[in-house]
Amino acid sequence: PTPVIAKTAEQRARLEVALRNNLLTARLSEEARRLCLDAMFERRIPKGVHVIREGEVGDNWYIVEQGS
Repeated sequence: PTPVIAKTAEQRARLEVALRNNLLTARLSEEARRLCLDAMFERRIPKGVHVIREGEVGDNWYIVEQGS
């Protein structure tokens, strides 16, 4: 079963926009998009911490709202 992580209405709205505007998720069915959205969670990363290093195996799929 797909996990369902609680989100505020504001978090859910931001994630919905991000999923609709992303090349990998824009063409998902509404049901697939909902399952993806339900499983997502917010993670705040302190400034200066590397989240992804090229060539390393990833641990999650990230949507970056701020930063680079």
